[in-house]
Amino acid sequence: MKRYTVELAGEAFVDPLTAGLAVLTLLLQWRTRLNTAWFIAVAAAIGPVRALITG
Repeated sequence: MKRYTVELAGEAFVDPLTAGLAVLTLLLQWRTRLNTAWFIAVAAAIGPVRALITG
């Protein structure tokens, strides 16, 4: 099971923004009681904004 998690992480963290968001989300989940749906919604909003900025 660990091997698949490592493989998924290697394919998911493709740039510094993605890795930073993952770390920030992990810290916020650990320190707050925010619903996971908020993290998903924010990440879904960041994607198109980033695509517009980077062209």
